[in-house]
Order: sequence, then structure tokens, then C-alpha cells
Amino acid sequence: MNVSSSRSHAIFTLHVRQHRMVRDEAPLEDGKDTDSTQTEFETLTAKFHFVDLAGSERLKRTGATGDRAKEGISINCGLLALGNVISALGDNTKRGSHVPYRDSKLTRLLQDSLGGNSRTLMIACISPSDRDFMETLNTLKYANRARNIKNKVTANQDKASRQLAQLRAEIATLQQELMEFKTGKRAIDADGVESVNDLVTENSMLQSENDKLRQRIKALQDTIEMLKARNSQLLADAAVFSVLGTDGQAKNEDVSNLITKYVHEIEDLKTKLAESESFCEHLNKSTARSPRFSARMSLSSMSLTSSFAGGMEAPVSPDYMETSVLHDAKKEMKRLKKLQKSYSHAPNQESDKENIHVGARIRDDDQATSQEKSDEEING
Repeated sequence: MNVSSSRSHAIFTLHVRQHRMVRDEAPLEDGKDTDSTQTEFETLTAKFHFVDLAGSERLKRTGATGDRAKEGISINCGLLALGNVISALGDNTKRGSHVPYRDSKLTRLLQDSLGGNSRTLMIACISPSDRDFMETLNTLKYANRARNIKNKVTANQDKASRQLAQLRAEIATLQQELMEFKTGKRAIDADGVESVNDLVTENSMLQSENDKLRQRIKALQDTIEMLKARNSQLLADAAVFSVLGTDGQAKNEDVSNLITKYVHEIEDLKTKLAESESFCEHLNKSTARSPRFSARMSLSSMSLTSSFAGGMEAPVSPDYMETSVLHDAKKEMKRLKKLQKSYSHAPNQESDKENIHVGARIRDDDQATSQEKSDEEING
């Protein structure tokens, strides 16, 4: 079929051995990385087979005689043995059965490439001519059987390199355990029993409690800022009321007394606000001092309670103080507006009888206000 063919199989084998350097970083005992590295070598081996197989021949078509006929018969026998090996490796039903590698020299040389730790690429050459249809069909079937072979490939690494890799993994595990012992995650009892240290759990609980207290302090600071704004508004209202009181007559004494009372309440509110600020500052100091602040917080709370009991009132809830003060302020504002309207509509020269009626009305308003305050205190 091919006049220029050498009528033989050709196999070119290339053996490759690679020595490569592996750098193993050596961390310090405290877990910090350093620039110092340990140089080690590992060896990888590989083998390449470049094979040129001769095509099968039919003596009826070639008409070969003598040595040519013997060469054709030998080529066909080698290809037949190779086909049997490929069929045994590619058929799942025959998996685990005997593979006839020793039936020919060709299959014996290609044993590693066919069913060993290798990757094999086969290129099938076919003819486009119609007269070679049967040979082309047989070649395609041959390649299809070879395609069914599945190999699992792993790197050919020497035993020393594998042992080094295992030792490196073991060293990394031991270093991690050593770091856990140093950081306190693990501990050993007097009996030599290894146990997990509870200090780590306790530390996490204290940190979560510390975060909660920080949020509480932030809420108290927001309340203090709100109270400061309310105090400023109340002071401005008190100044307006004082100006209105100076333009009135002698009957405005009740209004001035009420404004004075309001100023005293504002001063008391300032005092309570200062106490709340000092309490918040004490909380900040206690949380920043040590993670074990629970016991100190309880002691500081007891000392603050005793100081309040000895010299001053205990700090009232900011929401309660704000609600009560705003409620009283609204009532007094309504009352003062009514008085202002009555004074603005009254004539400049009024009789003693009208003065008496106005004074009586002021006293009635005072009594009604005091009665409402007493009822609110009883209900509160």
C-alpha cells in the first residue's frame, strides 16, 4: 500500500528526571513569619514514549512474498496483541481480568503507557480512498476501543519527597497546637488530661457584655443631649415670662413667683443631669479599665447608691423627668397665656372691684394647679 514505508514499528523513549527545590517557610514559635526559609529538594520522574505503528496489511492485496510476507505477518501479530490489550483495558466487564501484555514485545514495551500511571494520546491515520474502506473502518474501530481506556494519573514522586511532605504537614499541625496552648485555648490539668480552657469563653462573654454597656452609655449620652436642649428651651421661656412680668402691675407677683419656682425646677433638673453625666463617665472609666468590670460595676453602683442616699436624691429616670417637666410646663404656659390675655384686655384704670376679681381668679388657678399636681403625684 505504501511503497516508501519501512514495514516496521518505531518506538522512541525519553526518560526525564527532575530535581526541584522546595522552600519550606520556618515560622517562629509565637506564630510570626520570618524571611528565613529551609531549602529542600524533591525528585520527579517521567517517561515519554513516541510510537509509530505500521498499518495492518492483507497479503491478498499486497501480493508480498518472502521476507516482505514475513514482515507483514509479524506486523499483524503485533497489532493483534495490541488490540487484545486495548480491548481488555477498555471493556468494563473485563475489568480486573488478566491483561496480555506479554503476548508481544510491542505491548510489553508500551505496558506503562497503556494501563499504567500515564496519559496516552493516539492518532489514527485513515485513507480517503474508497478502495481502502475496510482498512479505514477497522482503524476507526481500533481507535474507538482505545478511547475507552481510563487511567488515574499521579505524580511520580520518590518516597523521600512523600515522607518530607508528610513530616511538613505534621510539623504544621504541632505548631498550631502549640499556639493554642500558648494563647490559652487549651490547657493540661494536673493529671495530664488535656482540656479546653474556659478563659477564652469567659473573655468572649465579657467582650459581649462590654459591647452592651457601650451601647447603653451611648443611649444615656443621647438622652443627656436631649435634656440639655430641653433645658435651653425652658430657660428661654422663663426669660420671656420674666419680661412679661416686669411690664405688669403689682398683681403680677403671682406670675413672678411662678417663674421663680420654674427657675428652681430648672436648676434641680440641671443638678440631676450633672449626676447622670457623672454616672455615665464612671461607666466609661470602669469599662476601659479592665475586661473584668462586672464586679467593679456592681461595687460602683453600690457606692453611687450610698452617696445618693446620704447626701442627695437617687437619679431619676431621664424619660420620667422629661415627661413630668414637659407636662407641668405645658400647663403653666397655658395658664400664663390666659393671664397675659386678661392683662392685655383689662383697662389701664380699673376699679378695686375688678382687681379683687382678678386676684381671686389667680388664686383659684393656683389652687386648681396645686390640686392637679397633688392628684398626679398620688396617681404616680
